[in-house]
Amino acid sequence: GEIAWRLAAIVSFLTRARPVITRDMVRSGSENHRYDNTRSIEELGMHYRPLSDAVKYTAEVYLSLEG
Repeated sequence: GEIAWRLAAIVSFLTRARPVITRDMVRSGSENHRYDNTRSIEELGMHYRPLSDAVKYTAEVYLSLEG
């Protein structure tokens, strides 16, 4: 990634086009972010379904709209 954004910057400079990939894109993509939903559950009373249920539900809705 670090080499790619540098090459893209050189190509961008020479062609006067916007770079396809930037340093910020590479660094943002390589960061690890963790989120905690405890506050939304405790203060807002929200509830979340398991990922497998959400994927199944989404697939069912998609298939029902398709046919």
